Amino acid sequence: MEEKSSTSERVGQSANAMRIRSLRTGAIIAGRVRIASSLPALLRGLIGEPRLRPGDALWLDRCNGIHTFGMRYAIAVVTLRKDGTVLAIHHKVAPSRVIGPVRGGAITVEMLPETLDSGDIRIGDRLALETSP
Repeated sequence: MEEKSSTSERVGQSANAMRIRSLRTGAIIAGRVRIASSLPALLRGLIGEPRLRPGDALWLDRCNGIHTFGMRYAIAVVTLRKDGTVLAIHHKVAPSRVIGPVRGGAITVEMLPETLDSGDIRIGDRLALETSP
């Protein structure tokens, strides 16, 4: 069996580069997005992965709540409905914390706090996952 070595292969990523755009402002929130949709990728999340870079994000499909046990740095967490509507924003979640389920949540996005802060995201905004040009 071939060993997967790149972070994007371990976490999971579609064949095309993806990004997250705010539909309210048109701004690109994260220009490099990895997608976790399989059960192993969802369970693992960012644990054991190299530190995110500014502009990176992990899109956790069918995920409504996360933990940061095993993490070495704080992350920002955004919970979305299926249609991309922002339901909850956690600006700086320290390691060894739990963010519980949010009513109506279907997607969780993890990123560095500075990536979130640069994006001007608000509750009620809609975010879109799209293919990078």
